[in-house]
Amino acid sequence: MRGYVGPRFDFSEPRAVERVLIIASSYRCGSTYLSAALWADGRFGAPFEYLNFEKHMDVMMARLGAEDIDEYLRKIVRLRTSPNGVFSVKAHFHHFNAAVQRSSAWNNYLEGAEFLYVDRKDKIAQAVSMARALQDNAWTSFEGARQVPLFYSKEFIDACLKEVMDQTQAWWRWFEMREIQPYIADYETFRQDMPHQVADIADWFGVPSDEPHPVKLPMTEQQADQINRQWIERFVAESKEF
Repeated sequence: MRGYVGPRFDFSEPRAVERVLIIASSYRCGSTYLSAALWADGRFGAPFEYLNFEKHMDVMMARLGAEDIDEYLRKIVRLRTSPNGVFSVKAHFHHFNAAVQRSSAWNNYLEGAEFLYVDRKDKIAQAVSMARALQDNAWTSFEGARQVPLFYSKEFIDACLKEVMDQTQAWWRWFEMREIQPYIADYETFRQDMPHQVADIADWFGVPSDEPHPVKLPMTEQQADQINRQWIERFVAESKEF
C-alpha cells in the first residue's frame, strides 16, 4: 500500500468523522488485501497504515506539514474520512499501541471505535510469507521485489512465526482487558469470496444501506507461489524431526 500516501487518494472534500473502524492486523495476515477491498467499496473510509511509524507516517506527516502526531491525526482524519463519516485504520499492534501511548487525539478517536480482527489460520504459511517479504521487500504485489537470492532458513521462519504469534496474543490481551469482542475476518474465507465478506462486514458495521462511493485503487494480488509451498513443506517436515 506504499502508493496510497499521496494526495490523489484523499477524499475530494474534508469530512467530519462520525465512526471509527480499526482493522487489527499482524504481518502477512491478508489485511492489506481486505483493507483495499473495503476502501474500494467506498463505505468504510480509507483503511491504511496511518500509524506505521516505520514506513508511512513520516512521509504523510511531511506531506501534511504536521509537527506532531496529534496534528497529523487530526489532518489525516479530515482527508481520509469517507462521505458517510467513516474513518478507518489498519494497524499492527505495536503501531497501534505506540499511538495509544503518544497521542491524546488518537485516544479520543478510539472512544466508541469498532474493531475488526484479521485472522489467518495457517500460521506457518503466514510466517513463511513474512520471511520471504523480509528478504525481497515485496509486501504487496504491485511493489517490485528486491532482486536478491532468496534463502530458506528454518530458524528465520521460526522467528517470524514467533513474531506472528506475539502480535496475535498482544491484540487478544488488549481486547480481553477492555472486554472488546471484535468482528473476526479470516483470510482463508475472504480469499475465496471477498464480495460476500465485504457485504457481511457492512451488515456488522451498520452501513449496508449507505451510498457507496467507489474508489479506484491499485489492487493487491496473491503473492504465494511454488517457493512458498516448498518452504512450508520443508519447514513442516523439519519441525516433525524434533
